[in-house]
Amino acid sequence: MHTAYRTPAVALTSRSSRDIASDLLVIPVFEDDDLSDEPELDSASGGDIAGARTRGEFKGKLYDLFLTPVRGWNTPRVALIGAGTRKGCSADTLRRLAITAGLAARQRRIARLAIVHRPGAPVSPEQAAQVLAEGAILANFEGASYQTVEQPRPWIEQVEIRVGGESAAVEKALERGRVLGECSNMSRALSNEPGNNLTPREFADRGARIARDAGLKVEVLDETRIAELRMGLLLGVARGSAEPPRMIVMRHEPKKAVDGVVLGLIGKGITFDTGGISIKPAAGMEDMKGDMAGAACVTGLMLALARRKAKVNAVGAIGLVENMPDGNASGRAISSPPCPGKRLPCSTPMPRAGWCWPMSSGMCRTASSRNSWSTSPP
Repeated sequence: MHTAYRTPAVALTSRSSRDIASDLLVIPVFEDDDLSDEPELDSASGGDIAGARTRGEFKGKLYDLFLTPVRGWNTPRVALIGAGTRKGCSADTLRRLAITAGLAARQRRIARLAIVHRPGAPVSPEQAAQVLAEGAILANFEGASYQTVEQPRPWIEQVEIRVGGESAAVEKALERGRVLGECSNMSRALSNEPGNNLTPREFADRGARIARDAGLKVEVLDETRIAELRMGLLLGVARGSAEPPRMIVMRHEPKKAVDGVVLGLIGKGITFDTGGISIKPAAGMEDMKGDMAGAACVTGLMLALARRKAKVNAVGAIGLVENMPDGNASGRAISSPPCPGKRLPCSTPMPRAGWCWPMSSGMCRTASSRNSWSTSPP
């Protein structure tokens, strides 16, 4: 069965490195690191770590990887990952370290992973908890999930993270990282879908289901309603395709939201972009399935806002079309209220034009606090 990602169980631990029970223990190492906070590590490795550093096999360079067995510890193997310089180590560095660790674990068919946040990095325990959880979850994504030739890599099932504290703030940060990682993977899975599977109608169905399950208000406009609202630019992109267009409007309206602030998000949703009459070269055509990545990102972000119960009003508007070559896709003058009398000389600008209606009309409605698309466009 096609599965693009799976979210592992993520938890904090305060146990020492020796006492953590996992399949692989990940320890970041800086370039000038003496590992003084892990005094038993080298002896547990039988001197392998000191030997690797002496001969230059492992120098702590960014994202370098060195694995060694350890004796007398609850975890049988340790992975040292280069963290670069202490000064240059950031939250993003730690996120990437966790991704590197997760991918290394999956390549070795390891299901349980533990990651240690080392002292000396200019990253707080709260930041570290969030980005390490996020990175480990991002690594649990399979971009080749449709392939059936090779045996798929197994999933990470469990991740333990030690950051030097288990306060309520650290727990909250860990949960934030889990949500952001999972929502990012959902967006990546949508972006990676082939265009024949994720048509505008299919995206609208999935997006609406995801949003409703998260408690968002959702409205889906079909081609009839789009025509009634005179969305000429959105319709113009779809003219060359047998697939009708759709538009999704998602609203996050929490109680006690910040006054006077509405976050407006516009997602480009060209589910496949051939270029239309101005057809693109064959090389790289398969990558045009990703021309709806903006729509996937908006869907993931709205989901994250809902799951995090963010105290801000937000509107996500996504125009979904397929840009195909056809006699109807030739250049023409198109009328649409935000851009009356727009002249498109060929079909190449069509996908960009598809943003115009959701962007201008959607933001006008947001600014005027009009909560429905049932009236005429502004």
